[in-house]
Amino acid sequence: MAASIAPPVAVASSIAPGSRTAARSRRSTASPIQPSPSAAALVSCPTISPSRRTSAGTAGAAPGDKLDVRFRTASGDGVINCSGGANTTGAEHSYTNEFSIVAGQLSCALGVDGGALGVPVPLVSGVTNLQVYYGVKRLTPFSDYNVDTYVPAASMNGSDWSQVSAVRVILTFTNPLAGGAPVQFERVIEVMARAGDHT
Repeated sequence: MAASIAPPVAVASSIAPGSRTAARSRRSTASPIQPSPSAAALVSCPTISPSRRTSAGTAGAAPGDKLDVRFRTASGDGVINCSGGANTTGAEHSYTNEFSIVAGQLSCALGVDGGALGVPVPLVSGVTNLQVYYGVKRLTPFSDYNVDTYVPAASMNGSDWSQVSAVRVILTFTNPLAGGAPVQFERVIEVMARAGDHT
């Protein structure tokens, strides 16, 4: 059952500093993006390039979008990927965690150094939809990274990709109660370590 997703909303919020996650939504036909770090202790993420952006969003239709999280990690640093493993190779590598909905389960496929993704590993059952909205600043002047608009990939302008400061992720779960309405879980994730003054 497809989720009923509210249209993009205008907000004026300041994203608190935190993780340096590079996240994006894409459908299976989208081209990959450059590897990007994803933990506070790791190196800074590059800007999302318009030429490497995602394809159009799914407009709320199940199973929804895919969400890739890319990060670089040193051997033995203890950073866990979505398969439950860590880098113990003795060298630095980049990893891709691709989250998607597969057969009613939130699943994750792992890729290493830009290689092909592995078989999706089920993480959570009873998930029917995954929607991703980009938090951008469209109101000028661009003196800070405060988000004023959340939009799906299909509604992103060319100039929006360099202004992404947050990603809004919405998961829709089946309700275990008979006849119960689907339940939504939402989180806003800071990306590119952006907060405060524009630099």
